[in-house]
Amino acid sequence: MVLNQETAVQRVLDIATHTKAPDWSYENEWRVVGYRRPNDTGHFTDYPFQSEELAAIYLGPLISESNQSTLISLMSGYSHAKAFKVSVGVSREFAINEI
Repeated sequence: MVLNQETAVQRVLDIATHTKAPDWSYENEWRVVGYRRPNDTGHFTDYPFQSEELAAIYLGPLISESNQSTLISLMSGYSHAKAFKVSVGVSREFAINEI
């Protein structure tokens, strides 16, 4: 089966977003996936949630300083939530430090 590029990219994104290796099951992670509604502008749609529903955010090792600052400032309304920065060591181990 030959897929056009857009369909192939969507399938790869779906697999990456909706698949979790059993090795990470201890995290009890919840993933929220949102797509842009047809009448919205931009790349996604914002879905409201209660502030108590956000416990933590994890910022990846390649996040820009600008995006990190923006996300941290947006967390001001979630006083009980924690922010963590993930980094990758020389031996490819993950380090997770609270910001």
